[in-house]
Amino acid sequence: MIISHSGVWRAIDLLVGQNGLSILELARQDGLDRTAFATSKRLRDVRPRSPSTESLSRILQMTDSNMLQFSALLHSHAG
Repeated sequence: MIISHSGVWRAIDLLVGQNGLSILELARQDGLDRTAFATSKRLRDVRPRSPSTESLSRILQMTDSNMLQFSALLHSHAG
């Protein structure tokens, strides 16, 4: 299975949504600019902008999730 840019963001959105948050609320709670994870920021100069491993780690921590749970979301919504 190939992991795509859009698949990673989709899994993040699903994980955040399952925890009753919006992506904007997550950024705000993490002390980031409210648009840090916004859809409009996922492309930079027409190139995909992927979350850093630090950002992904913070998202997992804030949603009390782990990489296995994230991976399951990533794989279940692939394609």
